[in-house]
This record gives sequence, structure tokens and C-alpha cells, in this order.
Amino acid sequence: NVVYPNIPNALQDSVVQWFWQCVENMSQEDRARLLQFITGSSQVPPDGFKSIDPKINVQRNFNPPSHLPVSHTCFNTIELPIYRSFEQLQERLALAIKEGAEGFGEA
Repeated sequence: NVVYPNIPNALQDSVVQWFWQCVENMSQEDRARLLQFITGSSQVPPDGFKSIDPKINVQRNFNPPSHLPVSHTCFNTIELPIYRSFEQLQERLALAIKEGAEGFGEA
């Protein structure tokens, strides 16, 4: 239920493998935050992931590896820079999903 529109041989791609390794290592709370980051909802639909439409897209972007992942919730998309290591991806992903978790603050 995940597509990789611009990553040839995605399942052999190191960044994709690191991404899924990060997801496996996450707490349930952080997985909910990741789902919120990608889809705009922290809850899996009652029919499961198969009913998410459009399907979750994991895409490459060409930002420098110092940048955070980018999401487009209307399209259920996460864009990942080409990170240099698992640790770098893990750090940037954790920052991305936690910093935006509180929504907009008041000035």
C-alpha cells in the first residue's frame, strides 16, 4: 500500500531501507506522528492501510541531506533527501515528526 514513484528499485535503495528501519524502531506514538505527518491523520482508517487513498507515496527529493523530510498531506506523500546514513535519516525524521506535532502556536 506504499508506492515509490521516483525511486527505481526502491526496495534496494538504502534511504528507503533506512526509512523502514526507522519506522520499525519507532514507538507507537511516533508511528502515529509519522502517519499524521504524511497523511494529516494519526489514525489508520477502519479498513486498514489498504483504504488510504491516494496510497502513501515515498519519494526522493533533491534537497541537501541537511534538510528535513517534506510531506504533502493532500497527496499522502513524504519526500526524503538522499541521506548519508541511517543515523542522519533517523535524526531528521524524528525532528520533522515531532516539531510539527503541536500544530500552530500562538504568538
